[in-house]
Amino acid sequence: RAVISWSYRALDAAQARLFRLLGTAAGPDVGPAAAAALAAVPVARARTLLAALANAHLAQEHLPGRYRMHDLIRLFAVEQPDPERPAAFRRLVDFYLHTALHGADLLDPHWRRVDVAAPVAGAGPFVLTTADAARSWFDAEYENLLATSRAARDRDWHRLVWQLAGTLVTHQRQQGHGSDYIDTWRQGLAAAEALDDPSAQAWAHRQLGQAYSRAEQHDRADEHLRRALTLAGQAADLACEAATRRSLARAWARRGDDHRALAHAQHALRLYRRLDPVSRARALNTVGWYLAQLHRYEQARRHCAEALALHREHGYADGEALALDSLGYLDRIAGRHAAAVRHHRQAAEIFRRLGNAYKEADTLAHLAEAYAAAGQPHEARTAWQRAHDLYRAQRRHTQADRV
Repeated sequence: RAVISWSYRALDAAQARLFRLLGTAAGPDVGPAAAAALAAVPVARARTLLAALANAHLAQEHLPGRYRMHDLIRLFAVEQPDPERPAAFRRLVDFYLHTALHGADLLDPHWRRVDVAAPVAGAGPFVLTTADAARSWFDAEYENLLATSRAARDRDWHRLVWQLAGTLVTHQRQQGHGSDYIDTWRQGLAAAEALDDPSAQAWAHRQLGQAYSRAEQHDRADEHLRRALTLAGQAADLACEAATRRSLARAWARRGDDHRALAHAQHALRLYRRLDPVSRARALNTVGWYLAQLHRYEQARRHCAEALALHREHGYADGEALALDSLGYLDRIAGRHAAAVRHHRQAAEIFRRLGNAYKEADTLAHLAEAYAAAGQPHEARTAWQRAHDLYRAQRRHTQADRV
């Protein structure tokens, strides 16, 4: 403690100020842009101050451009009085929220965007320019985002917690962060209930139900999805009602009831025809898939082909890959093995390019089946092995064991 105190007293005023504020950061480490938001200084200045703290052995650059503090040093920093801490933490939350919001836009231009107020002064979000940059940022900051959300919850900043949950959905789903997806939306639902906002509650129940469904916790999924439908109706939120019907379709399919899955998917499609064309295309592919599971193959192909054309028309690559995967399945059923391999391979390549590891794993498993049916066992084994590795990394043990 004496050594830490001596090093702290040797800092200049700006360095000491950042040191005290770094104790406010909730996550395991910090980058220059987040430090700049904490201290309300330019990023270049934050980078210089962080380097000075590292030279004083009060922070460690454990990765290039990323700094962390030993627990005892962080405790010492928190013990130093600084009335600016509440404002600094609010700047940090807004930095993460607005950067994550922009990153989610890049990962999926057609996601349901969360409406947020302008960032507070000094919280300047990090500028992301490409989907690859967004993926890298989410990977680097993921634990910090989760920790910041928990710290905001502890301060009863309910709207910010609900908004942060919304910005994390695409990354968590694409990377298969299943348990985090559940935990995030438990917090998001509690925040929405504290806000007394029926529409926010409806979306939170829908996300939590979907998260439970992916985890094969079927009763909990059904409970939350049913509640989402009720609240969406009360709030006259047509988009949430339609999205929840699609989630119910997937939930019932995971329980092995394709008839009920199709009924919910068709209901969703009727609702989506009153909304945007990309959502309608998603619903068309969903209906097509469950028609195929019920052996209504010609109807299924028409729906999936229409979905593929709409997705391509509107430049939605994720939806294009889903439709290609469905068409590959239909080709395999019809004995068109070369076409099945081509469609599944195209879908897997798109998902890989998009960084959607969750869907890439599923599509590789489908591709392996197509290769096996086409009499190409070596290629089938390679695709199954890649699917298995992704499933294991995502802790999707049921799928990994099946593969």
